[in-house]
Amino acid sequence: MARRPLAARGDYTRQESVVVIENSEPTTKHAFSRLSVVWHATMFLFYVLLIIFGLKMSVDLLPYLKGRVPTIGGPFKYLTHINLWLQLLFFGLQLAADLGCLCKKRMQKVSSFIFATLALPTSATIVVTFWSVYFIDRNLIFPEFFDKVFPWYMNHFWHTTIVVWVLCELYLVSHQFPGTLIGAITIIFFNSIYISWIFFIYGKTGHWVYPFLERLSPVQLVLFFASSMFMTFGFYYVGKCLSHVTRKDTKKTH
Repeated sequence: MARRPLAARGDYTRQESVVVIENSEPTTKHAFSRLSVVWHATMFLFYVLLIIFGLKMSVDLLPYLKGRVPTIGGPFKYLTHINLWLQLLFFGLQLAADLGCLCKKRMQKVSSFIFATLALPTSATIVVTFWSVYFIDRNLIFPEFFDKVFPWYMNHFWHTTIVVWVLCELYLVSHQFPGTLIGAITIIFFNSIYISWIFFIYGKTGHWVYPFLERLSPVQLVLFFASSMFMTFGFYYVGKCLSHVTRKDTKKTH
């Protein structure tokens, strides 16, 4: 019996390895798809529970707020609470896209836009602003009587882990960021609406939503809101740069 030439046997081995690699790609993609569904479903449920507990604690907090903080607007006067709904909307749309619901591509596009321009930069701004003021004087942003209603871990769920989850999302899932101009316009529009909401509450009640605003002069107020908006845009741009890096790493691994 004639023996197969070594060169031919080597070619066969290489061909066999190529087949193995090609066949492994669908399996990898399928595993990543399942991971994405589990991740987004977990985060969606997390924010559902967080909002439910947050609403309950907001009601329990009402007796302590009278005469100290305006009650108009309920929890929706706080950017932190609004951000929870943004996160819920984002993870809900992303989960629907993962499950292959109707208009999957459109849902993916909308969810990526919300993530890039609102969910990620707003979460980062909240964490930096809250803890900066908190370490200076906690009573200026999270008075001690809040501890009677809010457990310490809920405080971290609201003001710390929100940035951890968006960074995990940024690493795990590739999102298409809009152009810088579109991102800037969206951030300015969103922040302008919230700032107008704060001033509306102040005009109705004579009290600021956040106690530390009472200590700022008109000029300082303008500088604070302008710097907050600029910081939010800065986090958007950092997120955009990190997204390019993670996408390049993903392409290299494949």
